[in-house]
Amino acid sequence: MEDQVTYKPTRRSDSTRDYRRDIQLMRRLGFSNEAISRETGLTIHQVQYGATHAIEPIKRSGRRSVLTEKQIEELVVFVCSSKEARQLPYDQLPKALGWSVGHYCIRYALRKRGYNRYVACTKPPISETLRVLRLEWAVKHRSWTPDQWDRALWSDETSFQSGRHTRTWVTRKAEEEANPTCIVEQTAPKAGSTFWACFSGKTGKGPCHFWEKEWSSVDENDYCDQIVPLLDGWVRKHPHLQLVGNDEPVATASRTKQLLQNRGIESCSAPWLAHSPDLNPIEHVWNTMKDWVQQNHPQDKMGRELFQQVVKEAWGAIAESYLRDLVASMPVRCEAVIAANGMHTKY
Repeated sequence: MEDQVTYKPTRRSDSTRDYRRDIQLMRRLGFSNEAISRETGLTIHQVQYGATHAIEPIKRSGRRSVLTEKQIEELVVFVCSSKEARQLPYDQLPKALGWSVGHYCIRYALRKRGYNRYVACTKPPISETLRVLRLEWAVKHRSWTPDQWDRALWSDETSFQSGRHTRTWVTRKAEEEANPTCIVEQTAPKAGSTFWACFSGKTGKGPCHFWEKEWSSVDENDYCDQIVPLLDGWVRKHPHLQLVGNDEPVATASRTKQLLQNRGIESCSAPWLAHSPDLNPIEHVWNTMKDWVQQNHPQDKMGRELFQQVVKEAWGAIAESYLRDLVASMPVRCEAVIAANGMHTKY
């Protein structure tokens, strides 16, 4: 029988379903274990194993790979229930719900309903007073022309720290960016190097400055002595610019306003509002710079002088086209604030 029948197995793997099938078929055709061994190149022991074990592998026990529709609905309700639930990574959701499923199962179920992981928007808290002021500011500026926006000189300061520029991730739908449970409220920044800069759509980046380390805090005298001369020099070069001041005490102090007026620096009638990054495009520049620092200089510890040089490099890396795009978005931002009745927007 062995001399009359020839058979070539399809694969050379003693551990697969196909190879067990081949061995058992050859046995039914009359091949001995020794003949199968010669044909396949397997050992006698491997042939015996393939001949005596089931073709279909035993289904391994483990976590379920799918959820019922009722469970998916429960999952979505839980995820949307709070900020804490939105921030839970996929691998922690089964434990929170008391389920024995893997994180791939959770991800698949949420994606079926349109949910994915996104970086959470970081927004400052909005009080009722601030909400009204934001709404008034947006209404006041909604009729500005593109030229007026281009002539606006935006200025602000922020604190930079070396190391990771952390972000919080949330589970949400694409259109839920401004949902209150998907927003992380800003907290007071850690101590670091405070950096001031300004820019406009028409002239691009202006001068920049670091607050001195020995200053315990910045008062109106520091602002007038350090910042106003920089603004004065820049506006003299570009007399068409109009300063969009901020409502911080150092910028609204009587001495500051008088000094700006004496130097002929024109200011907008309404300053941009603190805790309103969607109404001051320079706030987006800070995030871009911090991402650049983290990507290009991820080390946690740097000397003050070196770190300040790195921050200046990040400022220099900001593209002028990016600044123009930010300024061009201001009319849409104003309309978004009005539509949100002064509350958070996606910007």
